[in-house]
Amino acid sequence: MAGVGSRPRRRGLLLSAVRDELVWIDCEMTGLDLKSDRLIEIAVLVTDSELNILGDGLDVVIHTDDAALSSMVDVVTQMHTRSGLIEEVR
Repeated sequence: MAGVGSRPRRRGLLLSAVRDELVWIDCEMTGLDLKSDRLIEIAVLVTDSELNILGDGLDVVIHTDDAALSSMVDVVTQMHTRSGLIEEVR
């Protein structure tokens, strides 16, 4: 039960802490195998509940070696070539 002067709660959260923002995280890898493939890019955006982008976001490209790039299957190589990501990670 809320005491005098305390903030109202909703499902364990302070109402003032509830926000309508969404965090979108996109990761690109050299493939889908978490044990052998490598993470090569992480991008993050924050939007409001109407999907308007808030701020500049973040895009981190992670360097990887040619051996990891040459092990990618054709469809992944084509996708990352078209986007320019392969050149960025070298």
